[in-house]
Amino acid sequence: MLARLRRETQRTLLELGPEVIFEAGNTILRQGDDSSHVVLLLSGSAKVQALSETGGPTLLGIRFGGDLVGEMAALEQRARSATVIAGSHTRARLIKSNDFRRFLHEHADAATAMILMVNARLRWANRRRIDNANVSATKRVPRVLLEVVETYGERDADGNWRIGPPLNHEELGTLAGVRLRTVEKALRELHEQGVVQRRYRNIIVTDLPRLREISDYSE
Repeated sequence: MLARLRRETQRTLLELGPEVIFEAGNTILRQGDDSSHVVLLLSGSAKVQALSETGGPTLLGIRFGGDLVGEMAALEQRARSATVIAGSHTRARLIKSNDFRRFLHEHADAATAMILMVNARLRWANRRRIDNANVSATKRVPRVLLEVVETYGERDADGNWRIGPPLNHEELGTLAGVRLRTVEKALRELHEQGVVQRRYRNIIVTDLPRLREISDYSE
């Protein structure tokens, strides 16, 4: 969101609302709450979760500095549809819904950026639905891993790719719509092929071109 704005529009947005700090594990927004402020992440990372029908948390996505969270509740004036939890030390601004609405009304590039952001999230959700219906469970894991790394990955000094907030196997499984044992099997195969390294609560991609080949969408 932030990167899509003109510089002066960025400055205006960054002046809205107080700055707050969330440590890893802190709840930024809670599902079901009737609060309507928007949270602009300035740095750090966050995980978006929702309770499933069985009562367990389901990971819906991850967000990083520059992303907005809570914008739907602000625009629709409805209860929060998901919980957002800080995945690391995170700086953010809390923006009142009225101030955010006024900001969008006065800055056309911000309104356009919002549309593009929502469209990107819808494309992600649509790809997950299509894959869940048409792609084998084992192949869905590398596809989700590729999308997460290409969208949010950071390259380290060794040339490997790391995902900002650590994702455990269960969380990767909820994104891919597969069981834990399927995730473990897929990661084991990727590890044997030299594509990933498995660390505690972290997956490091060591061969991104090969991951792209494995995730080829032409089945």
